Amino acid sequence: MTSVYFGPTNSGNQVGINQGTIHLPPERPETPPPPLSTVPFRRDPDFIDCGSLLDQIQEKGSTQGARVALVGFGGVGKSQLAIEYCHRVRDRSPDTWVLWIHASNATRFEQSCREIADRAKIPGRQDPKANIFKLLHNWLHNTKTGKWIIVLDNLDDDHFLHAIPSTQSTLEQDHSLPSERSIWSYLCQSSIGCVVITSRSRGVALKTVEDYDIIPVEPMDEGHAISLFEKKLGAQPNRSAITQLVTALEFIPLAIVQAAAFIKQKAPRETVTQYLERFQKSDRQKINLLKYEGGQLRRDPEAKNCILLT
Repeated sequence: MTSVYFGPTNSGNQVGINQGTIHLPPERPETPPPPLSTVPFRRDPDFIDCGSLLDQIQEKGSTQGARVALVGFGGVGKSQLAIEYCHRVRDRSPDTWVLWIHASNATRFEQSCREIADRAKIPGRQDPKANIFKLLHNWLHNTKTGKWIIVLDNLDDDHFLHAIPSTQSTLEQDHSLPSERSIWSYLCQSSIGCVVITSRSRGVALKTVEDYDIIPVEPMDEGHAISLFEKKLGAQPNRSAITQLVTALEFIPLAIVQAAAFIKQKAPRETVTQYLERFQKSDRQKINLLKYEGGQLRRDPEAKNCILLT
């Protein structure tokens, strides 16, 4: 038998010819992180608490297996309410997982689930054949995980949520469960978790929550609209022009934020009065102004310009 010499500077485990099995030490299990938040938006210091909406979310979301839906047309502040609610939950209960899922389509939904799995270090997530929805389901329903809240943001079209994933038949390994399952079925009720949905569609919301768990979100009243505008732009000398502008914007929070950001960027060349005059001049001018998307740091960048749609 010929020996092999690796040189004096070589060290470690070396194998020349092996006719048996090499046993590698098992991978050390990852240490799971403490409960965390995956909310992708910072808290808004200018948030305006309009009445009892946050209290309603807290009340409905505190029951076992809670499902809550915030429903209203684009720009009324559904996602902003959800963001503020999530931050308040973390302030009040740091041991609660707060998880955010972009639910506008199937691709973004799955991406969010994979991000949660990575952040929470859910075992099995690195297996390319793993069913990420099943892994997340098992983790959420494990009492060792603890309490959690999931936000499904912008669930306006739910067809993908109730469809069977195309890879389901090859991924499903748990024979104690039905062989065909929709994505939504993996988020079925759990006594330790709460799901909050934001949607423009009451019909979509009714497929996931009870009617009494829908919280309508309406435009602001005049006082709150003025307060939001002044928080974003600063105190202005012409209060009458501000009142007229927020009225022309129909008290829609996102439109108010966009207008304030536009004026602030153009100042001192642009004033509230000048913006109002341009806004009221023609539909074309109105559309051009509403296309401006500044000041939307706490909004999904892939979402359509919902103010124009509204």
